[in-house]
Amino acid sequence: MSVRLAAGRGLLFQRRAFSSINSALSVDRPSSVDGSYEGPAVKTPVPGPKSKDLTKQMGEVMETGTVHFFVDYNRSHGNYVVDADSNVILDLYTQIASIPLGYNHPSVKNVFSKESSLVTLASRPALGINPPADYVRLLKDSLISVAPSGMNEVTTMMCGACAVENAYKSAFIWYMTKQRGEPLTPDSEEFKTALYNQHVCLRRTPRSFTNWTSQHLIGPLLHSPCSS
Repeated sequence: MSVRLAAGRGLLFQRRAFSSINSALSVDRPSSVDGSYEGPAVKTPVPGPKSKDLTKQMGEVMETGTVHFFVDYNRSHGNYVVDADSNVILDLYTQIASIPLGYNHPSVKNVFSKESSLVTLASRPALGINPPADYVRLLKDSLISVAPSGMNEVTTMMCGACAVENAYKSAFIWYMTKQRGEPLTPDSEEFKTALYNQHVCLRRTPRSFTNWTSQHLIGPLLHSPCSS
């Protein structure tokens, strides 16, 4: 049986030799008490016929080059993801490692079922401009409470790509703060030339390395030979 990790995705699934194991995996394994699956149960090749059909439909309105398969998130539990063809697959990807507690975790679902969470999700606040009144408490009770020793500040980002880009920005701010000294505010010449991409600061750039990859926005891509 050939097993592989989907490149860059971390989804573990079988690609070949299904005919020899279909009989053993054709029936879903018993579920545990919390709704998780006891093990993988693969019934079709991955992607299966339903995923392929959905990919074809999606291709009529959107690029599908990165789509591996479609998921039934209602039936996915713990570290097992269930695809549109009812295959139960051990998931080492977990949505770019964004759900470490697994799919449909009761505690996570409970948080999102609260009225305060629904209001925040529906209002989609621009946190840097109009944060909600309880935002400071939320930060201290969540991210700050588990911050590494000696670190007492946090910057929230939407995704990994914008986190990388803001790390670049923070590094440049730190560098130019050392260069300028006091006062820290850019001078009028810097403001004027920056508007036309003319300032000498533009000669400085993050260092990139061969055979490494970052995230997929234009800034990180410029320094990711493997991705670009």
